Amino acid sequence: MLMLNKTLPLHISIITLFPDIFANHLKHLPISRAIEKGLLQIDFINLRNFAIDKRGTVDSPPYGGGPGMILRPEPIFDAINFALNRAIPAMREPAHIIFLTPRGKTYNQATAQHISTLKNLVIVCGRYEGMDQRVAEYFHAQEVSIGNYVLSGGEIAGMAIIESVTRLIPGAIENQDALINESFNPGQPTQTEHPQYSRPEEWQGLKVPQILVSGHHKKVDDWKTQNSLT
Repeated sequence: MLMLNKTLPLHISIITLFPDIFANHLKHLPISRAIEKGLLQIDFINLRNFAIDKRGTVDSPPYGGGPGMILRPEPIFDAINFALNRAIPAMREPAHIIFLTPRGKTYNQATAQHISTLKNLVIVCGRYEGMDQRVAEYFHAQEVSIGNYVLSGGEIAGMAIIESVTRLIPGAIENQDALINESFNPGQPTQTEHPQYSRPEEWQGLKVPQILVSGHHKKVDDWKTQNSLT
């Protein structure tokens, strides 16, 4: 039986028409720390490199009519295969493929937790009016949406997924307790964190709740619980 090497980092391939959108985001924590520590590898695959002709065509009008253009199946198919062949050494787990689309299941912390345990992820960023559905069906891809609103493409959604997953990788966040005492933690998946206050104790005539400066740890904990939203 082939044994998987669990020490391998999470490898994420991003398929997009606009890889430069991601560049600045990757320079900041926690993503930069995860990359520096060898916990995370990210590469970008420009969909335009797999165009069907020398003009760089990757889209066409949709069958059934309608405004705009959709991404053709051939470039997406070739780009995914390129990602799979490049990113999967002999001991790497099979890739989990995500298509970012409004049709998908709404992304949440539980999904982020699951993805953070994987070793190989391919994210396909949609553009224009969408992507040919047959490619998602062919690869049995997971279709994901980050909310009930419309963006111009999947790049912003891709960055949200990368960041939410990266911070769950052990070592990407220095204080691991921060992952427990925060919104949507595994113990309270529907709970959001209580209101937070910093110094000074009084600002613009508004004071920090007295209980938080009382030094009474039990009462402080009770206040935090009571003021967490579910």
